[in-house]
Amino acid sequence: MSLTFMSPLSEIREQINRVFSDFVEDTAMPTEWPNMAKTGTWLPPVEITETENEMVVCAALPGIKPEEITVEVVGNTLVLTGETRRETKYDAKHFHRSEFQYGQFMRRVPLPEYVQGEKCTAECHNGVLEVKIPKLEEGKRKRIEVKTT
Repeated sequence: MSLTFMSPLSEIREQINRVFSDFVEDTAMPTEWPNMAKTGTWLPPVEITETENEMVVCAALPGIKPEEITVEVVGNTLVLTGETRRETKYDAKHFHRSEFQYGQFMRRVPLPEYVQGEKCTAECHNGVLEVKIPKLEEGKRKRIEVKTT
């Protein structure tokens, strides 16, 4: 039996990874060589912002046609789904590396109670999906005047 030294930081990182692996969806990438066409599940990166009147969720979906993207509101959750596929054939002898992500994706974004999910709109421009979700009147910020006595 051989003993291996594990640095304290490595041990902490391993424990954190174990804890979060139960909560984070699988982000498998095609990494096996030479079978680079293998696909998995991945999560597109999102950017969530808020204005006075709406919440805006943007997702980076390069190379995916708008008709291949499904946008749904289920309860208080925005659900984005779709799939990317390798479009071109390749010769494995000349293929060195792929960091592109292929396969199905599903991204869930929890929504606050003060938005109107049923009235959201979605547009896709240059590989970026933009979903706008209007706020209820009660969810809009109201400034309260502070009076002096």
